[in-house]
Amino acid sequence: TLAPGANDNASGVAGLLLAAQILRQYSFRSTIRFVVFTGEEQGLYGSEHYASAAAARGDSILGVVIYDMIAWHDALYEIDIEGETAWLPVMNVMNDACARYTGLDTQIQLSSWGSDHVPFQDEGFPAFLAIETEYDAYPCYHKTCDTTGLNQGDFGAEVTRAGLATVAHLAGVHDFFIAHTPLPATENT
Repeated sequence: TLAPGANDNASGVAGLLLAAQILRQYSFRSTIRFVVFTGEEQGLYGSEHYASAAAARGDSILGVVIYDMIAWHDALYEIDIEGETAWLPVMNVMNDACARYTGLDTQIQLSSWGSDHVPFQDEGFPAFLAIETEYDAYPCYHKTCDTTGLNQGDFGAEVTRAGLATVAHLAGVHDFFIAHTPLPATENT
């Protein structure tokens, strides 16, 4: 109860806030909701409430991307993309985004447990978890030393970048354009 939670999982919240700041500049075919949940460590209370209410309302959810611990690595520059076989198409979007936009290695884990994606999956919504592969080796896992001093910004930025690309793809960005203006007297490459 005294763990500050800077990596587990304030790093995920920081990634979500940064993604929201960037994506608010664009328009999408689908609505994007940026939500953080309380009670994950105590029993997934926040995500269970949200997912069951969404199902009761008949919400159409194309995909749920959950950032958990995303700011630390030891020997492996790698994340797990955790979900169930039914949601592999959405998980593959994240896997492809990691390959295309980051230097991260990935592992697809086809078994869900213990984080806020599970209640969404239980309600039939496509959902997955992005988490550092070595989370269980994190020296301050569920301890009072889980402070910002161990967070590694480059790693968290890479996970955030891939998640941002995943959400933009799933939501169908309308106005994201890259313009190319060749420099004079150079080859147009």
